[in-house]
Amino acid sequence: MTKMPGTGGRWTGGLRAALLRGTLFGVLCGAGVMTGCETTGVEPLTHDRDPALRAAGGLTPEQRAAAAERERQLSQSQSQRETQQQPGQERAERERAEREGAERRREARGERPTPVRTAPRDSEADRRDREREARAEAEREASVEIDPARAEEPPQAIGSVRAMRVRANLLPRGSVPYDNLSLPLVSPCGTYIATQTGIPPTWHTLIASPDAEPPFGTDIDIFELDLESRTAEYVATVETDALLGRSVNDRGFLIESPRDDGSRWLGFVDWVDGEITWLIQDDAVNAFAVLGADGRIAWSRRSAYSEIFELVIWDGRQELVLSDDDNLDWVMPTWAPTGNGLFVITVSESGRMNFVYGVGSDAASFRQTRQQLNLVREGNIFGAYQAMNGQVTSPDLFASTRDHISFFHPGAGRACVWRPLERRGEELIVLMRGSIFALLESADHAAVTTESGLYRQNLNDPDDRAEMVRGTLLPRLTYGELWPYLLLAPGDDTIGLTSMRLLPRD
Repeated sequence: MTKMPGTGGRWTGGLRAALLRGTLFGVLCGAGVMTGCETTGVEPLTHDRDPALRAAGGLTPEQRAAAAERERQLSQSQSQRETQQQPGQERAERERAEREGAERRREARGERPTPVRTAPRDSEADRRDREREARAEAEREASVEIDPARAEEPPQAIGSVRAMRVRANLLPRGSVPYDNLSLPLVSPCGTYIATQTGIPPTWHTLIASPDAEPPFGTDIDIFELDLESRTAEYVATVETDALLGRSVNDRGFLIESPRDDGSRWLGFVDWVDGEITWLIQDDAVNAFAVLGADGRIAWSRRSAYSEIFELVIWDGRQELVLSDDDNLDWVMPTWAPTGNGLFVITVSESGRMNFVYGVGSDAASFRQTRQQLNLVREGNIFGAYQAMNGQVTSPDLFASTRDHISFFHPGAGRACVWRPLERRGEELIVLMRGSIFALLESADHAAVTTESGLYRQNLNDPDDRAEMVRGTLLPRLTYGELWPYLLLAPGDDTIGLTSMRLLPRD
């Protein structure tokens, strides 16, 4: 049933281990964040390599017994030497064993599907970007400083980071475990965090392909962030086999639960106690769901015997199918900030991948207001997943008069913002070179993640950008007045947490 391209079909083929260079996963993997463990090659010991084993084939029983005794004594001597190692050597051995164990755990999820990506051309815009970045780097070298004396209230802030015209307070908040695959969800108030732990799901399970299987051994844990102790306190574990969803609100967050019969349920989990409310329990494959205003939900659905996803919404009263082309997959829906518009990615049989926008009230309105952005000609559902990877939606955050969406553009090789209702030629904003993730913090500014730092970029002026913090950090926006940002720093099996707030300009 499953189409396995190389042929440009909807589902990724071969599950070859290829990293998507320049995307969120690719940079984190390359930086040693997600799969950056040392591996030690172990060559098998053969008769040809070891004289004792080579000779053993023709020895008498007495000679073999003597050889075995020598081996025992040699092994005992080796054990004695190991027990006499210095503490530093023992620690190094333990760390090596832990790294190898982590690598084996990661291998359990299977190989990564073949990413879809068009190599970015070295355009005139790229050349100008490099020149701007070189000038900015020279300025940063002279201006970046950590100055605890200038930290404003509250006094527990660890310092001020100055980068060109942006200063920010940083406050460590501890860390939480994760499965080295899925980034945690943060509540809109910034108090709770849900993280996926244990054995990572397979990539087929992650993208809801026909070869998906229940995520046995995968857990979802909830933590409460305590401002006073600066730690993440364990709250509850979700009592079902499920995956983290893509959307949150003040009360809880979405999960997806692949079942033994091939179906996939959608559930809602309470932040406070981990209690599950099942939103959709049927025999279909329901995936990629997001919450909207007024109790609305949008998601992708297919039967367990089909490969084609349709776009479905629940408007609070009835279920509506918005997709109008049965030859396309409709995946990764996202409600626009105004609450009425709806974005979705379509993937054709030939692999053409596009962004589509329309008013999501009903099928007729969606069709009549439809706008389209062409992405790549050779795409697939995994490519759509990567384009929206790390983006989390919430109806309780960031109301705006503009409908726009941030994503990783597989053709441009960097983060972009699409504003479909802007004037012709101004719809697509290509963010800074090297960007892998962007969070829209207002109608005019985005927090942009690169491998080297977190930047604030003016959407109306590509030259107006400034570094906020150095390091590969992924921002989450909250409505907390004191600490509106929570920065995620992926590490080996853990996510570091840091609160941030911007300070007034001098």
